[in-house]
Amino acid sequence: MTTTQPGGCLSILARLIGSKPSTTTEAVESFPYAVRDRFLSPAELSFYHNLTQAVAGRAIVLCKVRLADLLYVRQPQEHRSAFGKISQKHADFVLCAPRTMQPIAVVELDDSSHQRERRIQRDAFVDRALAAAGLPLIRIPAQRGYQLAEIQAALSPYIEKA
Repeated sequence: MTTTQPGGCLSILARLIGSKPSTTTEAVESFPYAVRDRFLSPAELSFYHNLTQAVAGRAIVLCKVRLADLLYVRQPQEHRSAFGKISQKHADFVLCAPRTMQPIAVVELDDSSHQRERRIQRDAFVDRALAAAGLPLIRIPAQRGYQLAEIQAALSPYIEKA
């Protein structure tokens, strides 16, 4: 009776040519990555729960979406530095249409850090970039508690359109 070794096509090919798969334990252990303790800050997590309740299945809520995954640079040959400006920035939350995952609106949770000069400049850039792309931006001040009706009222015009 023969025993078979589990593995996909690459594992079989590696065995045939005598090399080890690239995901050996020592290769993985040498990578300097670990899972973050918190993907969302406590304030973001609290708001996320309220946001998902407010959309009530009428939109999908995505967290921490890179602007370069939402937007693209028109005529990139003429605007070489434009991609770099969006590649390192992210939106706190993106609302998407449930069936198509088409972005409906961006929601930014503005805490006290948005009062700093660098953050003010960053926010102004993000505002302009999203406006140029035609993607609505909703800014909500971070709070200790949220009124569901207030969040729904802020989101409603955009969700209803979608």
